[in-house]
Amino acid sequence: MELFGKRLIEERKRLNLSQDAFAQLAGIHRKSQANYELGERMPDALYLANIATYGVDIVYLLFGEHFENTAATPMELSYLRICRALPDLAAQKAGNAALMGVLSAYGVKLTDLTESEKTYIPSYEMPPAELDLGLKEPKLAEEIKTSYKTNEELNMDHSNLMAAQEKKNEYVAKKKNNPKI
Repeated sequence: MELFGKRLIEERKRLNLSQDAFAQLAGIHRKSQANYELGERMPDALYLANIATYGVDIVYLLFGEHFENTAATPMELSYLRICRALPDLAAQKAGNAALMGVLSAYGVKLTDLTESEKTYIPSYEMPPAELDLGLKEPKLAEEIKTSYKTNEELNMDHSNLMAAQEKKNEYVAKKKNNPKI
């Protein structure tokens, strides 16, 4: 049990959380958290399930081996939580497309992807504007799609993505001033 407690402390510190904050995430009292970390008590499955949703590597806690699919930093945890909060696979793929746009803008290429991962990474074809920008206004979505069809260089180009976002912002501002648009 002592080894579990040490690993639990490591995971809590890796996520940059105090004992109080970690206990709140887990849905327990700080004293219970302290008992787990001291190795005086072992948590139940509900506790483990709760902390797993916040990026804690449960495999490491139990077996001492790191599981690859776990957030390594608070920033990675925020990406993971955002992705998990998206309502469906289409929204998650749109999120991946947006991140691919950022990677492309910085000249970063992903390497060593598994076949499974490749199914969730968009090709460098621009997805429909509604999916990519979360647009609900059909007129603007059509305008953006049309402009993309004429641009052979699109391929998730950062400047085009920013221009599309600017068009969206302009449209929203116009709509605010004239709700009949």
